[in-house]
Amino acid sequence: MVNLAPLDIFSLAVYCITLALGAPSNAVALCVFLRELKHKPTPNIIYMINLCVSDGLFVAILPVKMVETVWGEWVLPVAFCPIYNVFHFTTIYASVLFLTALSMGRYFSIAFPIKYTVYKSPRYSCLVCLVLWLLVIAHIAFIFLVEATGSQDHLVAPGQGNASICYANFTQAQLDLLVPLRVELAVTFFLAPLGLTTFAYLGCFRELSRSRLPPRNKRRALWACTITLVTFVVCFAPYNASHLAGLVLRSDVGWRREALLPSTASAFLNPLVFFCSSSALQQSVAHCWQRTSRHTGVPKESLPRVWHSAIPQEEGLNRDPAQGWDSQNRSLQDVKHSDW
Repeated sequence: MVNLAPLDIFSLAVYCITLALGAPSNAVALCVFLRELKHKPTPNIIYMINLCVSDGLFVAILPVKMVETVWGEWVLPVAFCPIYNVFHFTTIYASVLFLTALSMGRYFSIAFPIKYTVYKSPRYSCLVCLVLWLLVIAHIAFIFLVEATGSQDHLVAPGQGNASICYANFTQAQLDLLVPLRVELAVTFFLAPLGLTTFAYLGCFRELSRSRLPPRNKRRALWACTITLVTFVVCFAPYNASHLAGLVLRSDVGWRREALLPSTASAFLNPLVFFCSSSALQQSVAHCWQRTSRHTGVPKESLPRVWHSAIPQEEGLNRDPAQGWDSQNRSLQDVKHSDW
C-alpha cells in the first residue's frame, strides 16, 4: 500500500459509493424486472433487465480497480489486465446502448403507437439485446487485441517506485494505430447513441407539449425524460471526449482517468432512471419501505408521498408518466400500453 494522492482518494470514494449503492439498487431493480417479465414481457422491461445486468457486472468487478487504487499497483497476474479491461469497458458501452434502446422504445410507443405494437414482441427485443451485446464485445475485444500488438510493456507499466499499473503506457506506434480506433469507438458507441437518445426525448417532449395532460403530469413526464438524458450525457461524455482529444493531440491525454469516473458513477445513477420510468419499481420500493417502517416507527406514508410529488403513480405495472395518456389525451388515445 502507498500513500494515496488526492486523486486516488477521490477515485476510491467514487468506487466505494458506486459499490455500496450500485450493488443493492441494481439487484433490487433486476428482481423487480424479472418478476415483471414473467407477468408481462415488454421490450423496455427486457432492455432494463439487460441494463441491470450490465451495471451489475460492472459493479461486481469494481473491487479489482479498488484494490489497484489502494495498493498503487496491479496486483493480479499480467494476463488478467486485458481481461479485466475488456469486461470493464464492455459493460460501460453496453449500458450506453441499452439506455439508447430504452429511449427509442419510449419514443416509438408514443409517436407510432399502432405500428410499434407489431414489433413489440419479446423475441425481437431479445434479438436486439443479443446483437447489441455481440457488437460491443466484438468492438472492445478487437481494440484490446490491437493494443496487444508489438510491445507488451503497456500491459503492466512501471508506476511509482517498483509498482506496476495496468494499461498505463503505449508506444507512439501503438498510439498511431489505437487513437483512430478509440475515436471510432466514441462515434459508434457514444455520439451515435447520443444523437438517437436526444432525438427520441425531443420527440417525447414534442408529443407532451401537444397532449392535453394536466400541467402537473406534463412536468413529471418531462422530468423523467430530462433526468435520463442528463444522466446519459454527464456520465458518458467526459471519457469519450478524451478519445476525441487524443485524436487531436495524437497521444494519451492526461485526464483520461478522471474522465472515466463519471462512467463509473453511472452504475448507481442508472437505477434512478429506473425509478423514473417504472412504477413497478416505485411500488416495490414503497412496499419495502412500508414493511420496514413497521419495525422502525417511521411514518409509512412518507416515502410514497415524497415520491408521488415527483413522479406520477399509475395503477398497474411497468407504467410511467406517459402511460395514462390514452385516457387523458385524444391525440394519444391509441397509446394504451405505452411501455416506459
